Amino acid sequence: MKRPKLGLAPAAASPASPASPAPAGSSRKGGSQLAPSRRGQRAVTVYVEQATWRAIKDRVLDEETSVQAFVVAAIDAALAAARAR
Repeated sequence: MKRPKLGLAPAAASPASPASPAPAGSSRKGGSQLAPSRRGQRAVTVYVEQATWRAIKDRVLDEETSVQAFVVAAIDAALAAARAR
């Protein structure tokens, strides 16, 4: 048997009525609002090896910054280097 998603009842126990529409102003799945600081931006998800993740975490701690800021700076640097070629 498949495990239900967090916060949802198993399919057999869910009512047969159709889902209600999302509240006004909602632009995301699940009805959550996008934070104002994220409007106009797109998410980029990357899967890395455990050792790479640890190296990123160590570097972020050393530089006293966030993973977000570190990765954005790395992407900007890579794109700038590619434009310089």
